[in-house]
Amino acid sequence: MIRGTKGQPALRRNLALVCAGHLLVCAAVARAADAPSAPPSRRADVVDTLHGVPVADPYRWLEDQQAPEVRAWIDGQNTAPPRHGWRGAAPPGRR
Repeated sequence: MIRGTKGQPALRRNLALVCAGHLLVCAAVARAADAPSAPPSRRADVVDTLHGVPVADPYRWLEDQQAPEVRAWIDGQNTAPPRHGWRGAAPPGRR
């Protein structure tokens, strides 16, 4: 290693650490961009009138868990990575 001044080896080490950290961040961002996303949730125009008041229920189609469309949506949700970044088991006391 060429040493021109006393602080040069430390400077090179710090620069190498910064470059390595930058590469790790870039790799993580690229991996996240390639990850599958959760399927979109379709909204339906369903409105019930309860006691004279219209109540919208755009996600009623999700109530029939045996419907092929709902099963596909549930499977897509289960295989999508979590958006909040938690990948481990649930914290103690939570399920």
